[in-house]
Amino acid sequence: MTLLIVCRYFLKRKAIRVKAISLSLSVFALAALVSGCGAEDTSNQQNLEMSSKTSTLIEDNKELKSELLAIESELQEVQKVSNGQAKELKLVKEDIRSKEKEISGFNATIETLKNKTDTLMATVTEKDVVINKMNEQSASAASSSASDSTSTSTTSPSTQTSAQNSSSSSSQTDCDIKGSNSGIYHTPGSTYYNRTTNVARWFCSAEEAEAAGYRAPKR
Repeated sequence: MTLLIVCRYFLKRKAIRVKAISLSLSVFALAALVSGCGAEDTSNQQNLEMSSKTSTLIEDNKELKSELLAIESELQEVQKVSNGQAKELKLVKEDIRSKEKEISGFNATIETLKNKTDTLMATVTEKDVVINKMNEQSASAASSSASDSTSTSTTSPSTQTSAQNSSSSSSQTDCDIKGSNSGIYHTPGSTYYNRTTNVARWFCSAEEAEAAGYRAPKR
């Protein structure tokens, strides 16, 4: 659009120059004719024709000047618009450069965070290895401790059972009150005395059974 207006501007100026030259030549020819023939010998018809041509050329020149002024005004408007667009383009370029700097800063930050993450992952991996070794050692120690306790408990219950059996047999001989596993004592002749087979302890008296935490049956 701007190029078209500029071309029109120069073409109009060229046309104006051509018409101005033509006007000058016509005036010069008219003057030469008048001077050559003499003012008195010039016919009225020639004067009228030359006057008409001169008037036409003057009118054309005015029209061309008016068109030239209009084109120059339009060209100025186009230049203003072009200058405004140039300023906007400059601002856009500056904004792009600013955004590029921000993106560069973000990329540097991301790279730093990646390096920190890699370092932390390496540290975590080392800690996992140490924790796994400690778990293995703990499991091994627990296994050996369990085997030791198993062997100890294997021999201990037999000893305790024999001691309880000897104690219960001696107690049964001396005392006849049955203390059941449910925490109830039964005296000879009571309802559940003969039915009670899960004797946990023998007592010589009801007071002794109650002192040990046992109670009499409700019926």
